[in-house]
Amino acid sequence: MPHYLADSKMLTVRRREALYEPLQQWADAWAVGSATSAEIDEWGISHALGIAALRALDAVELMNVGINYLREHVPMDVRMHYVVTDGGSAPNIVPDHATVWYYDRALTRETMKMVEERM
Repeated sequence: MPHYLADSKMLTVRRREALYEPLQQWADAWAVGSATSAEIDEWGISHALGIAALRALDAVELMNVGINYLREHVPMDVRMHYVVTDGGSAPNIVPDHATVWYYDRALTRETMKMVEERM
């Protein structure tokens, strides 16, 4: 994550909007977790933020499942891999962010591009 983006609430609306495109270029895939205002009112902000983080982490895990199922639908020479490069520092603690690196291999660049578009 870019070092200047520790807390998006500290950014102005204009700066936050300006960062949208660079962040999309920086990340291969991303997920957003959210909590409704009713959930925040009912549970408090700390618990609601934890729920939002869990929802985002669920989306990352679903992406990994999707990659595993995609393996059945690509040419035989294709190899798809992923690794969670940053997924928190302790078990049973929902991390405030997670980083997953996806990559693929194939015999030709054309095949790789086709697979990357589907990933």
